[in-house]
Amino acid sequence: MEMEYRDPSKRGKAIVVIGVLLALAAGGAAFYLINQAQQKAGQGTLQKTDVIVAVQPIPARKPIEAGDIEVRQVPLEPSNSDAIVFKSPDDVIGRVFATFCVGK
Repeated sequence: MEMEYRDPSKRGKAIVVIGVLLALAAGGAAFYLINQAQQKAGQGTLQKTDVIVAVQPIPARKPIEAGDIEVRQVPLEPSNSDAIVFKSPDDVIGRVFATFCVGK
């Protein structure tokens, strides 16, 4: 009866190579899926609204002029929907604000 000798180091090397290949495939797939999710997240359709913002500091008790403000669009969400007060330049031009408060 003859016994065939198998070198266990060859089998071990093959398992390591297969393991590395599987790890690379899993890492590549994870990178691809995360990239796709990030791209899709940025493409969502958010409802936006016009708001008036100051483009420079406006001193207290100075009438607001057209050059002091501009209209920008911001995403409308529950956390800021109640805070938006002025939506048109006509709402603020010529008004004098003594102080400015944010929030409730």
